Amino acid sequence: MSIAYPKDSKVGVEVGDRVGEKEMQILNLLKEDLGYTYAQIANILNVSEKTVYVKIKALKEKCLI
Repeated sequence: MSIAYPKDSKVGVEVGDRVGEKEMQILNLLKEDLGYTYAQIANILNVSEKTVYVKIKALKEKCLI
């Protein structure tokens, strides 16, 4: 099931205002495939697994995932 947002929706803009670049990249990867592991995300984004863990924790605290 997908959610359709109106053309003038600010959903992406509002999320972009609340997260940094790496967090947005993680969101996009998880949107693509929820099966990515921390190691895979770290490899794709060229960051440490600890960075991925911290960013995902922040996204959870912001109720974005």
